[in-house]
Amino acid sequence: MIKTIKGKILLGSGLLTLVGFCVLASVNIYSSYRNAESAVLENTRLLAANQAGQIQRLLGLSYDSAQVISEVAVALRSNVFEGARHLLSEQVKAQLHNNPDAVGYWVMWDPNVFDGHDATLAGQPNNDKTGRAGVYWYRKKGAIAVVWGAEGAEQSDYYSIPHQTGKPMLTE
Repeated sequence: MIKTIKGKILLGSGLLTLVGFCVLASVNIYSSYRNAESAVLENTRLLAANQAGQIQRLLGLSYDSAQVISEVAVALRSNVFEGARHLLSEQVKAQLHNNPDAVGYWVMWDPNVFDGHDATLAGQPNNDKTGRAGVYWYRKKGAIAVVWGAEGAEQSDYYSIPHQTGKPMLTE
Protein backbone atom coordinates (compact mmCIF):
# COMPACT_ATOMS: atom_id res chain seq x y z
CA MET A 1 0.00 0.00 0.00
CA ILE A 2 0.90 3.60 -0.47
CA LYS A 3 1.92 5.17 2.80
CA THR A 4 2.72 8.77 1.92
CA ILE A 5 0.22 11.54 1.37
CA LYS A 6 1.93 12.47 -1.85
CA GLY A 7 1.52 8.91 -3.13
CA LYS A 8 -2.09 8.76 -2.03
CA ILE A 9 -2.88 12.08 -3.75
CA LEU A 10 -1.03 10.95 -6.86
CA LEU A 11 -2.93 7.62 -6.88
CA GLY A 12 -6.29 9.34 -6.27
CA SER A 13 -5.77 11.94 -8.95
CA GLY A 14 -4.51 9.27 -11.37
CA LEU A 15 -7.59 7.11 -10.74
CA LEU A 16 -9.84 10.15 -11.04
CA THR A 17 -8.17 11.11 -14.33
CA LEU A 18 -8.54 7.55 -15.59
CA VAL A 19 -12.23 7.42 -14.62
CA GLY A 20 -12.79 10.86 -16.22
CA PHE A 21 -11.04 9.73 -19.40
CA CYS A 22 -13.17 6.54 -19.51
CA VAL A 23 -16.38 8.54 -19.02
CA LEU A 24 -15.36 11.04 -21.70
CA ALA A 25 -14.43 8.23 -24.12
CA SER A 26 -17.75 6.45 -23.44
CA VAL A 27 -19.74 9.63 -24.09
CA ASN A 28 -17.73 10.24 -27.27
CA ILE A 29 -18.25 6.67 -28.49
CA TYR A 30 -21.99 6.81 -27.75
CA SER A 31 -22.30 10.17 -29.52
CA SER A 32 -20.40 8.85 -32.55
CA TYR A 33 -22.63 5.77 -32.64
CA ARG A 34 -25.79 7.90 -32.57
CA ASN A 35 -24.43 10.17 -35.32
CA ALA A 36 -23.47 7.18 -37.48
CA GLU A 37 -26.87 5.58 -36.93
CA SER A 38 -28.60 8.83 -37.86
CA ALA A 39 -26.47 9.18 -41.01
CA VAL A 40 -27.22 5.60 -42.07
CA LEU A 41 -30.96 6.11 -41.57
CA GLU A 42 -30.90 9.37 -43.55
CA ASN A 43 -28.91 7.76 -46.39
CA THR A 44 -31.36 4.85 -46.41
CA ARG A 45 -34.30 7.27 -46.64
CA LEU A 46 -32.64 9.13 -49.52
CA LEU A 47 -31.88 5.88 -51.35
CA ALA A 48 -35.45 4.64 -50.86
CA ALA A 49 -36.86 7.94 -52.13
CA ASN A 50 -34.58 7.77 -55.17
CA GLN A 51 -35.58 4.20 -55.96
CA ALA A 52 -39.27 4.98 -55.43
CA GLY A 53 -38.94 7.90 -57.85
CA GLN A 54 -37.39 5.65 -60.50
CA ILE A 55 -40.11 3.03 -60.07
CA GLN A 56 -42.80 5.71 -60.19
CA ARG A 57 -41.28 7.03 -63.44
CA LEU A 58 -41.25 3.56 -65.00
CA LEU A 59 -44.80 2.76 -63.91
CA GLY A 60 -46.00 6.20 -64.98
CA LEU A 61 -44.51 5.76 -68.43
CA SER A 62 -46.12 2.33 -68.77
CA TYR A 63 -49.47 3.67 -67.58
CA ASP A 64 -49.27 6.63 -69.97
CA SER A 65 -48.48 4.29 -72.87
CA ALA A 66 -51.47 2.12 -71.99
CA GLN A 67 -53.67 5.22 -71.85
CA VAL A 68 -52.45 6.27 -75.32
CA ILE A 69 -53.33 2.83 -76.67
CA SER A 70 -56.74 3.02 -75.02
CA GLU A 71 -57.50 6.46 -76.43
CA VAL A 72 -56.36 5.47 -79.93
CA ALA A 73 -58.44 2.28 -79.77
CA VAL A 74 -61.57 4.14 -78.70
CA ALA A 75 -61.05 6.79 -81.40
CA LEU A 76 -60.58 4.12 -84.07
CA ARG A 77 -63.65 2.26 -82.83
CA SER A 78 -65.66 5.45 -83.20
CA ASN A 79 -64.43 5.98 -86.78
CA VAL A 80 -63.89 2.48 -88.15
CA PHE A 81 -62.33 2.27 -91.61
CA GLU A 82 -60.70 -0.54 -93.59
CA GLY A 83 -57.20 -0.15 -92.15
CA ALA A 84 -58.26 0.52 -88.55
CA ARG A 85 -57.00 -2.82 -87.20
CA HIS A 86 -53.62 -2.33 -88.85
CA LEU A 87 -53.33 1.25 -87.56
CA LEU A 88 -54.25 0.13 -84.06
CA SER A 89 -51.65 -2.63 -84.23
CA GLU A 90 -48.98 -0.14 -85.31
CA GLN A 91 -49.89 2.17 -82.44
CA VAL A 92 -49.53 -0.68 -79.95
CA LYS A 93 -46.16 -1.63 -81.46
CA ALA A 94 -45.00 2.00 -81.32
CA GLN A 95 -45.41 2.02 -77.56
CA LEU A 96 -42.57 -0.52 -77.26
CA HIS A 97 -40.25 2.00 -78.89
CA ASN A 98 -41.53 4.73 -76.58
CA ASN A 99 -40.87 2.63 -73.48
CA PRO A 100 -37.73 0.47 -73.78
CA ASP A 101 -38.34 -0.97 -70.29
CA ALA A 102 -41.73 -2.46 -71.21
CA VAL A 103 -41.98 -6.16 -72.01
CA GLY A 104 -45.07 -5.76 -74.16
CA TYR A 105 -48.36 -4.00 -74.90
CA TRP A 106 -51.65 -5.42 -76.08
CA VAL A 107 -55.15 -4.41 -77.04
CA MET A 108 -58.15 -6.68 -77.36
CA TRP A 109 -61.85 -6.27 -78.08
CA ASP A 110 -64.81 -8.44 -77.25
CA PRO A 111 -65.97 -10.51 -80.23
CA ASN A 112 -67.42 -8.41 -83.09
CA VAL A 113 -67.25 -5.16 -81.08
CA PHE A 114 -64.36 -3.37 -82.81
CA ASP A 115 -65.47 -3.35 -86.43
CA GLY A 116 -67.95 -6.22 -86.79
CA HIS A 117 -65.65 -8.07 -89.24
CA ASP A 118 -64.50 -10.94 -87.01
CA ALA A 119 -66.17 -13.64 -89.12
CA THR A 120 -64.78 -12.19 -92.37
CA LEU A 121 -61.24 -11.94 -90.97
CA ALA A 122 -61.20 -15.31 -89.18
CA GLY A 123 -58.05 -17.22 -90.08
CA GLN A 124 -56.74 -14.40 -92.31
CA PRO A 125 -53.18 -13.04 -91.95
CA ASN A 126 -52.72 -10.85 -88.86
CA ASN A 127 -55.81 -12.41 -87.22
CA ASP A 128 -56.43 -15.50 -85.14
CA LYS A 129 -58.79 -18.30 -86.14
CA THR A 130 -61.79 -16.39 -84.69
CA GLY A 131 -60.95 -13.07 -86.38
CA ARG A 132 -61.37 -11.25 -83.06
CA ALA A 133 -59.67 -7.84 -82.97
CA GLY A 134 -56.62 -8.09 -80.75
CA VAL A 135 -52.84 -7.85 -80.89
CA TYR A 136 -49.95 -8.28 -78.43
CA TRP A 137 -46.57 -6.79 -79.33
CA TYR A 138 -43.73 -7.84 -77.02
CA ARG A 139 -39.98 -8.21 -76.71
CA LYS A 140 -38.47 -11.68 -76.93
CA LYS A 141 -34.72 -12.32 -76.92
CA GLY A 142 -33.92 -8.81 -78.11
CA ALA A 143 -36.43 -8.82 -80.97
CA ILE A 144 -40.01 -7.58 -81.23
CA ALA A 145 -42.62 -10.30 -81.71
CA VAL A 146 -46.38 -10.33 -82.12
CA VAL A 147 -49.37 -12.49 -81.25
CA TRP A 148 -52.58 -11.83 -83.18
CA GLY A 149 -56.09 -12.21 -81.82
CA ALA A 150 -57.31 -12.98 -78.36
CA GLU A 151 -57.69 -16.72 -78.18
CA GLY A 152 -57.98 -17.88 -74.56
CA ALA A 153 -57.72 -14.39 -73.08
CA GLU A 154 -60.96 -14.62 -71.11
CA GLN A 155 -59.34 -17.14 -68.74
CA SER A 156 -56.43 -14.79 -67.97
CA ASP A 157 -56.43 -12.28 -65.11
CA TYR A 158 -54.72 -9.67 -67.31
CA TYR A 159 -57.89 -9.61 -69.42
CA SER A 160 -60.75 -10.65 -67.12
CA ILE A 161 -59.99 -8.38 -64.14
CA PRO A 162 -59.82 -5.08 -66.09
CA HIS A 163 -62.78 -6.23 -68.19
CA GLN A 164 -64.89 -6.82 -65.06
CA THR A 165 -63.72 -3.78 -63.06
CA GLY A 166 -63.29 -1.27 -65.88
CA LYS A 167 -60.01 -0.19 -64.25
CA PRO A 168 -56.39 -0.47 -65.39
CA MET A 169 -54.32 -3.31 -63.96
CA LEU A 170 -50.56 -3.75 -63.69
CA THR A 171 -49.27 -7.31 -64.08
CA GLU A 172 -45.85 -8.84 -64.03
